[in-house]
Amino acid sequence: MKDETYAFISDVKEKGSIGRSARHRKTHAGKGGRVRLPSDNLSKKELMKMSGECKSFRLNEPMAWKEFKAMPDDVKVTYIKLLQQKFNVPFVHIGKMLGCTQRTISLEIIRLGLSEGKNCKGRSKKWDKDGFYAWVNGVKKPPTPVIEEPTEVPVIEEVPIEEPIQEEQEVFVEDDLPFEELEPGMTEVNKAIDALAIQFDDYLKVVEELKAVHEKDKAEIDWLRNECDSLRMNARILEAQMEVVRLIFGGKNHG
Repeated sequence: MKDETYAFISDVKEKGSIGRSARHRKTHAGKGGRVRLPSDNLSKKELMKMSGECKSFRLNEPMAWKEFKAMPDDVKVTYIKLLQQKFNVPFVHIGKMLGCTQRTISLEIIRLGLSEGKNCKGRSKKWDKDGFYAWVNGVKKPPTPVIEEPTEVPVIEEVPIEEPIQEEQEVFVEDDLPFEELEPGMTEVNKAIDALAIQFDDYLKVVEELKAVHEKDKAEIDWLRNECDSLRMNARILEAQMEVVRLIFGGKNHG
C-alpha cells in the first residue's frame, strides 16, 4: 500500500469517527434548539428585584426646590430649557418658582452649564410674565363658550275628538200615565230609570272633563278615544237596559 493511499484511508476513518461521535456530544441547546440562560429560571419577583428603580418626572408642572434637586442634571437642563422656550422666563423667576434665593439658582445654572448674562434678572428682557405666573398658580384659561343652536320644537297637531251624541231621554212621570192609578211596582221602575239617567249624565261629565284636561296632550288622545268609545258603549248598554225595563214594567201603558 502506498503512503498516499494509507493517508487517505486514515483520514476518512478519523472523520467518520468524529461524525459518528457528534450524536453523543452534550450541548447547551435543548431538543428545540433553544439556548437556555440562568435568568430563565428566575421568578417575576426576583427579576423585579434585579431591575433598578423606575422614576418619573413631571416636566409640565411647577415644582419645589427639593423635587428639582432630586432630578438628574440632564433632566434639570431639559426642564429649564422648556420653561425658557415656552415663557422666555429669566432664571431669577425660575428660582422664585422653585422657592430658592437668587444666589442659589445662579450657582445651579452655572454648574449645569447654562448661560447667564446681564439679563438674568429679567430687567431688559421681554417675557410672558402673566402666562408664567398663571401657570405657576395653576390658573386655567376659561373654557370657550359653546353656542347651542336652537332646536326646533315639534308642533303637535290637535286632533278633533268626536263629541258623544247626547240623545234625549224620555222620563215618564205619574201625570203622563193614561190610567188614574199606577200599576204595582211602577214607582220602583221610575226610580231605577232616574238612577240610570243620572249615571249616564255622570258618564258624559267625565267625558267632558277628560276632554278639557287632555285636549293638548297628543300622547293621550288615543287613550281618550278608547275611553269615549267605552263610554258610548256603556251608554248604549244603559239605553238597552232602560228599554228592557220599559218593556217589562211599562210596555203596555206606553206602547
